[in-house]
Amino acid sequence: MVFTKLYFSTVLLVLATAGAITLNNGRYEDVYIVIQDSIEENLELLDRIKDVFTDASKLLFTATKNQVYFGKIIVVIPKSWSPQTHYKQLPALSSLETYINIDTGRISSPHVRSKTYQCGEEGLAMYIQPSFLLQAGRTRWGKHANVIVHEWGHLRWGLFDEYPDSFGRLPKFYQHAGKWKPVRCSHNIQGKIGRGATCSSRLAEIYCNAKNTRKKMRGTCYFCPYTEQNDDVTVSLMGYQFIDQLTMFCDKDEESVSEHQRHNSIAPNAQNKFCNGKSAWEVMREHGDFKNNPQTLPSDTNTNPEFEFVQEGEINRVFVLDVSGSMAINKRISVLKQAGEYIIREKIEQGSWLGIVTFGGMAYIRKDLMQVNSQTDRDSLRNALPTYTIRGTCIGCGIDKAIEMLTDALGSPENGEIILITDGENTKGNLYLSRQNAINAKIKVTTIAVSQQADTLLSDIAIETGGKHFTYLELDTISLAAVFDAAISGGGFVTKAASQPVMILSEKSASIEINRTFSIETDLGKNTSVSVLTTVNDNIYLQLNGPANFTETLTVYGNSATIKIDGIAKIGDYSLTITTTFRQNVEYHVTTSPTITTSDVIRVVSRLLKTNIDLSSEDFPVVFADVTKSNAPVINVTVTATVESDTNPPCTLSMSDNGIEPDRLKNDGTYSCYILPGCLGSGRVQIKVKASGESGETLLLYSNTGSALQDEDDTVIEETIVNSFQRNVVTEELYISNYIYDESVDTIAPGMITDVEINNIETETKENGENRNLTITWTATGDDKNQGQVASGFRVSGEQGYAIDETEDDFIRDEGGESLTQSTDKLNIRHIIIGVSVTFGVLLCVAIVFFIVKKSKAQNSAVTGKFSNIL
Repeated sequence: MVFTKLYFSTVLLVLATAGAITLNNGRYEDVYIVIQDSIEENLELLDRIKDVFTDASKLLFTATKNQVYFGKIIVVIPKSWSPQTHYKQLPALSSLETYINIDTGRISSPHVRSKTYQCGEEGLAMYIQPSFLLQAGRTRWGKHANVIVHEWGHLRWGLFDEYPDSFGRLPKFYQHAGKWKPVRCSHNIQGKIGRGATCSSRLAEIYCNAKNTRKKMRGTCYFCPYTEQNDDVTVSLMGYQFIDQLTMFCDKDEESVSEHQRHNSIAPNAQNKFCNGKSAWEVMREHGDFKNNPQTLPSDTNTNPEFEFVQEGEINRVFVLDVSGSMAINKRISVLKQAGEYIIREKIEQGSWLGIVTFGGMAYIRKDLMQVNSQTDRDSLRNALPTYTIRGTCIGCGIDKAIEMLTDALGSPENGEIILITDGENTKGNLYLSRQNAINAKIKVTTIAVSQQADTLLSDIAIETGGKHFTYLELDTISLAAVFDAAISGGGFVTKAASQPVMILSEKSASIEINRTFSIETDLGKNTSVSVLTTVNDNIYLQLNGPANFTETLTVYGNSATIKIDGIAKIGDYSLTITTTFRQNVEYHVTTSPTITTSDVIRVVSRLLKTNIDLSSEDFPVVFADVTKSNAPVINVTVTATVESDTNPPCTLSMSDNGIEPDRLKNDGTYSCYILPGCLGSGRVQIKVKASGESGETLLLYSNTGSALQDEDDTVIEETIVNSFQRNVVTEELYISNYIYDESVDTIAPGMITDVEINNIETETKENGENRNLTITWTATGDDKNQGQVASGFRVSGEQGYAIDETEDDFIRDEGGESLTQSTDKLNIRHIIIGVSVTFGVLLCVAIVFFIVKKSKAQNSAVTGKFSNIL
């Protein structure tokens, strides 16, 4: 029976590619605001969204000199809320790229999570608590409109804060013109300097004297801007947005710009650090919003946004599976069927809609779109999975047949999702035309390339339709079931992020007996299952032991076995034993779901800086993993990336959150690492990220992250995570071109030093002036970026280019009264301390110091790293 579900034209919402904010004649359209399912139904919240973003749109128009404003805002309402006559209904949004998220969490400040802290790069999402929107009048962070425009600068244009960060990773003061200056933009913002967040005057003259540059300003010293400023002070919204009259962005520090709007390019804040001293407007002018749309709109432009309230429905998904002749190689068709059975049995959401299409030289409907409500429904879908191959490869035929299925069942295919799995190159039909058909139908296509021979157009199709692209190379530890799971995990309800299941273990290994341990932590344990898949039929024995004398065993003959824990699995540590009769590839997957609807579960999301890398350039792949709980960073986590290619053996790389390149910011919960050529190969590369935390060692870190608060200190709150945990995620496909690797030739530069600091300033009076004794510290990088033996040559230079110190080969020296010491951590990264003595004569000399890391003479000394941060 074919179940048909229609959204009639009176309520059908026609959407562009999900997450694609567009700019049309100065109007931002398709700006999504997503209300999470964890938020209790509150119709007042919808009214407040309209009020706040209407005011923000007006300020955005002013701040951008009458160029842009919010035109159309789509508010996505969870299915759990009561239907209203003015809500439009739509199928579930499978994912969004850049959006505004209304959710609870440990970080109360409105904030944006950056992708990679690249200047000018759009953020992942803006997070706003309902309490912020519901508060009438002025908030702790200032006017609602000021806060929203401040965060929009992060989200849309890749701007950064111009005040000190709340984690103390950047200083609150710096020396300039013979005084300690507060970090601010512009430098015309007036305020007072004192002790504590309220700038108490008690003992401030002793400990926080801005005129005494002989000593470093203490960490307890603060700058408190006045809420009332001079009339001509209007910048910057990326600075202290709680000052009501700051309604503009800083511009370049040149005479052509009014003095009161000039950027403070020497303040050690995040904007200067990540954007190399560029002002907000300099970055914004390079963004397509202004570079491609330099028009100024009339001052009387109506900036009131149009609001649409839409309520999520169910997920509409079609599997499009390759059954061409090449799928018989390595028994791929059997592996596909086994992985598909696992996904349908364990992963497809209850109440969602699923259809199955297969294609060889032509496409066929194996199972019409049907709603998954029972085990019978799942069995029917599993029985429709292919078991044999046919001639030809018409990938486009499969895409077009899926569009036809969605259209026939729903009346319109918009917001439908295709999971496309193929191992070959298109040999029939017009794949380019089918790709355009999917774009026009506004369907998301997520692709899985099985082998290097799969069509290279797959990634383009995924990207252009808003999907993701994965690869399965039939190698060591990453299974097709794990990749398939990653492909559908990107879907689901955007309003139910907190309810999504987590993958605790996902491994593949060749063995007769496998012993593994895992943990179920607080707020997890619902729908917990342990699934084992084998290459061929065998006697499979499973034993699962857990807390409170929990024991369950299972013996089956076949190629799969599953233990499901009834009810809610108990919190604690579990041990799993898998035994087979003979040695073969065995994969096992442990999944569980939250027992709550809040975001208080540890989540791991991995991504790549770039998915296509040309190794003839200087670029190397960088993989990132966000580890969060309640939208706050989780630190002290062991995170690794396993990299598999056809060329080299698998590599397991340690990922760090230490602020050392390629990591951009310490303790922000984003872990990263370079993937160097020795771990890569030509063409497709597959990557899996594993994260684990030990009980009592892992910390949840949060403070006043996000928009600046007035009169509140930067106390960082650390909360110990009491349970151990493990997570496994598969990253999107990495594609390498121009791969050449000669291990005997060292051409990889050392990493960039990013944390040069001056400490312990001591002053002595001499006959010819003052003698300043400084301690300069930094963390040395590895010989190859941040990997390998620590780089052994450093050059310390001043503003005029003279050398203060140059070291070779050895780290410990005693020349000219200078001394170097070192310490080594587990990542071969060394913390260096150098004592420098500088004499100041009658004329005050202020040096700007930077560092370059280079190879030793024994290596390729011509290869040097980038300039460090500048003091």
